[in-house]
Amino acid sequence: MNSKAHSNPKSMKWLISLAVMLAVSAGVVIGAVSVDKAVNGKYLEHHEVPAVVSTQEIDITPYGQAAAMNSVTGLAQGVDKDGNVVAYIVSGTVTGYNKSSPIEMTTTVSADGAIICGIEINGQKETEYLGANISTDAFKAQFDGRIIPLVSSKSNKKGSTIDAISGATISTEAVISGTDKAVAFLEKAKLIEAAEQ
Repeated sequence: MNSKAHSNPKSMKWLISLAVMLAVSAGVVIGAVSVDKAVNGKYLEHHEVPAVVSTQEIDITPYGQAAAMNSVTGLAQGVDKDGNVVAYIVSGTVTGYNKSSPIEMTTTVSADGAIICGIEINGQKETEYLGANISTDAFKAQFDGRIIPLVSSKSNKKGSTIDAISGATISTEAVISGTDKAVAFLEKAKLIEAAEQ
């Protein structure tokens, strides 16, 4: 048997080239993932939220224009055990899928304006079994301790991603919009500084 027939130098070069290309490709993918995590990693995590032990209502009359522009209906400050203001609780409405009945929600924002501490859905008449799922604990928990801005998983924008409810993207995006309005109101009222993006 001729041993030269089994070891072709051209096939060895091809295998070596393939191995080099695979190694380079793997390095590029790993590098891209590392860069993405370094740049966007803060948006992937839930951060610690300040402990609010009591709340104090704030009159929104002085903030009338900002409140009206952002559909804000109420405002309170959250205070920690030492009496420091650590969060603002903004109540308001936002239009979802059911245009005739706005979603009533509350958004809690850290006093430094960096984090959404959480949300509550106070009233909604979204589509049963679809948009109505914005009231579930699993959906609302996505907002806890997330760095601003929040974005829908259907968006390609940079921010903390909130998974859209299957079949209820409009309702999901309405709740995200409600958090945006709460933050915009607090910025216009000069209660928080604009968050760094």
